[in-house]
Amino acid sequence: MASLILEDGATFRGLLFGADVSVSGEVVFQTGMVGYPEALTDPSYRGQLLTLTYPLVGNYGVPKDEDGEFGLSKVGSCVPVTLERGILRGCRVVLVRSCVSACWGLQWFESSRIFATALIIGELSEDPSHWSSAKSLDQWLKEQGVPGLQGVDTRSLTKKIREKGTMLGKLVVDGTPAETVPFDNPDERNLVQEVSIKVWLPDPGGDLYTRRFLSCPFCEDPFSSFGPQEPRVFNPSGGVRITVVDCGIKYNQIRCLAQRGARVTLVPWDYPLDSAEFDGLFVSNGPGDPQLCQATISNLRKVVSVEHPKPLFGICLGHQLLSLVIGSKTYKMKSVQIPHVL
Repeated sequence: MASLILEDGATFRGLLFGADVSVSGEVVFQTGMVGYPEALTDPSYRGQLLTLTYPLVGNYGVPKDEDGEFGLSKVGSCVPVTLERGILRGCRVVLVRSCVSACWGLQWFESSRIFATALIIGELSEDPSHWSSAKSLDQWLKEQGVPGLQGVDTRSLTKKIREKGTMLGKLVVDGTPAETVPFDNPDERNLVQEVSIKVWLPDPGGDLYTRRFLSCPFCEDPFSSFGPQEPRVFNPSGGVRITVVDCGIKYNQIRCLAQRGARVTLVPWDYPLDSAEFDGLFVSNGPGDPQLCQATISNLRKVVSVEHPKPLFGICLGHQLLSLVIGSKTYKMKSVQIPHVL
């Protein structure tokens, strides 16, 4: 057993699954019916306790992570499926059969690991069934060191967050004194720095090479398996050169660009940008407060202030950073709810 304790004192009891560890962070909710592997591995959830509103989670298990196109997590396959539905015509129900192509798991994972701090759900499916399932959700969370809490009234929790606004919370395992688990506000840290790709760059003071953010206690490189001595290039034979500023990139964003013939160069959040090195610049999604990314804002401002600026575009946090570049202001929404469509 374990408890979810909110900063206002509200407590939600439930059954612990996944890792046997107490954690804290910001409590948020997501309304998707499917896609928990993608959501959990989205770097945008760094430092957050993710609540899923759909009542049953884990019924299709967790697929095996395999390398696919461009060295990214494998794209799922499309299979023909026959659908049957009843249509009421007059006083009769007519059975209609139609054959469609259903794509299961178009994207296995959005990064190399789980970034959410914890998972809060209504009910856990303990007997997953799907052709791609390699393990249960419970097993995956254990492997990743992430706790989960089931049996929670997620409807009540979601309504509370929606009405009162974003709240800090902590998942405390029974037997652990609640006071020993402090509330952690992830917005006080530069979360983008924590999740962004790391590269080796020349030391400004000499010929030595130093790895960026090595002193950051939270830093774990989502692309560490690539051995990043330099910015990571995807589809090197591509035509249009797109530089991607990694503020918490999702695999599918890289894939979508590369599949359209672009040569994608992935660089860290504070990488010095040179307009001569790209045809277009993309700023990714990411976690936390964009105003803490002053290095990114400064670098972007330099490339937009040249006489003939190259095209720039972004998504989510990237949009906010571009807004700050041109002098706009950003503020945090009352409740952090990430719709499934995003």
